[in-house]
Amino acid sequence: MSGLTSRRKGARGELELAAPIGAELGVSVARKVRQHGSDADIEVGEWCCEVKRHKTAPRRDVVVWWAARQATAVGMRPALFVHADRSPWQVYWPLSVVLGAPMVDGWQDFEIVCATTVSAWASVVREVEAGRQRAEAGAL
Repeated sequence: MSGLTSRRKGARGELELAAPIGAELGVSVARKVRQHGSDADIEVGEWCCEVKRHKTAPRRDVVVWWAARQATAVGMRPALFVHADRSPWQVYWPLSVVLGAPMVDGWQDFEIVCATTVSAWASVVREVEAGRQRAEAGAL
């Protein structure tokens, strides 16, 4: 696949994914232009989201994509959205999020990453945000 074709396919995947994320979270989600801000394809609050749309998504590729997402998600929570042809979207994100553990090296290993649907990831995002808001309200 040529570079331009690959970029177009990536853009289509990002646009395809923005709508269901927005619907699940009740927020406006837009594809980011690479030259601006972070290296995320899509940013959702504290989440730095990378989108991969490929014909196949073998585990070895997902591990490499996850490592790359870790390297660029500085100060944000990483999420990797993967869509292989004729398969549903899968979202990879750190287990430490639901445990309230800090995002440190050991918690970012692929072996302790959650692989969920977009709906399950969005549920976690909503709950984490609600917990943060409750904590802030209690601190006032």
